[in-house]
Amino acid sequence: MHKRDSIDLQEKILIEQGKDNEYDFFLSKLDAKTIIEYSNIIRLNDNPEEGVQRFLDKKRVKSIEDYCKSENVLFPTPIILTLNSDFIKDKNTKNVENGISINISDDMIEDLGKPFSIIDGQHRIEGIKQFYENNPEDRKEFNLPIIVYLDADQSKAARIFVTINANQRSVDDSTIHELFGIIYRDSDKYTVQSFSNQVAKVLNETPYNPFYNGIKMLGRKQTEKQFISQGTIVKKITERITNNIDRDNLRIEKGKGLEKNDKKIFRDFFIDNDPLIVAKIMINFFDPFSRIFSSIWEHKPGYITKKAIGFSTLMKLLDYIYLNTDNLTKDDFTAYFEKLEKYRGTEVEDLFKSSDSSESVANRISKELINIFKEENIINTK
Repeated sequence: MHKRDSIDLQEKILIEQGKDNEYDFFLSKLDAKTIIEYSNIIRLNDNPEEGVQRFLDKKRVKSIEDYCKSENVLFPTPIILTLNSDFIKDKNTKNVENGISINISDDMIEDLGKPFSIIDGQHRIEGIKQFYENNPEDRKEFNLPIIVYLDADQSKAARIFVTINANQRSVDDSTIHELFGIIYRDSDKYTVQSFSNQVAKVLNETPYNPFYNGIKMLGRKQTEKQFISQGTIVKKITERITNNIDRDNLRIEKGKGLEKNDKKIFRDFFIDNDPLIVAKIMINFFDPFSRIFSSIWEHKPGYITKKAIGFSTLMKLLDYIYLNTDNLTKDDFTAYFEKLEKYRGTEVEDLFKSSDSSESVANRISKELINIFKEENIINTK
């Protein structure tokens, strides 16, 4: 980075907050490289006497690094900084007509350390830093909104951090998937999430299938008929498309092809941009199961069939059938489940009795169902 004597925050807005304006701050902007070079990140685990930041989540940092490779990168949420006022040339910072000029001479930094410390936003900064380090050929510049407090000690920084993070409520997965669908509604290509969300919408809107008006769209139950969340449906479809959502979405954005994966049963349909065939396969599978095993499909105490864990169990069975036979019409699935009910119906019903809702239960039940399929030669394998 080129040598310079100051950082100038020319555009700033003073926000007065707190009793006696104790928590006043400035809104401004700063490029990411400057924040990286002239900011400290003090974590509680490194320095309990000064830090407020949590442990660094390396997986989250990597996710942000990958996100930075996208064509349209958005960082609309401010990075929150505290600034050591000893670095400020003109101490009259309350004058909104003037910018803030920050001295960054070598002597000042040697005597006082770096002028900024990060109160909130360490993962974004570390992710961007890692992006620059690992992609030196990429010349993207990131201008970031910032909130600047002056001389926030550990107590004040802790209060700010807790106010931001302790009261946040994460957005429901179903809402996120629906928003992905809206973002890419007019696109001629689906992302992984928008493709899976489109399948869920088709299932919910297609009459004469067990999911018709039965999916809790946006994660909220509005009628008694709704038994499973949009987020659960989308998650299980996504798992059958990819092991790496961000990588696939980035390749789609850049117009690059996707490699095949024969173990992911819906991947070819995703590559072909055809969510309707995925919805059809799922209807072909679930409709005869829900009719032939109607006694355990309806809501009954002690049965997991129509819960998220039951859905996961049956999707694992669908994996096995799909990968081992080419016969996937509704008539084919009807024949499979009629045999299953005839030879081992009571045993199947007992498998779906459980008070546990962990994924390990889905794994166990699906393995037992697959073993029954094998023992009874229910399908003609490839």
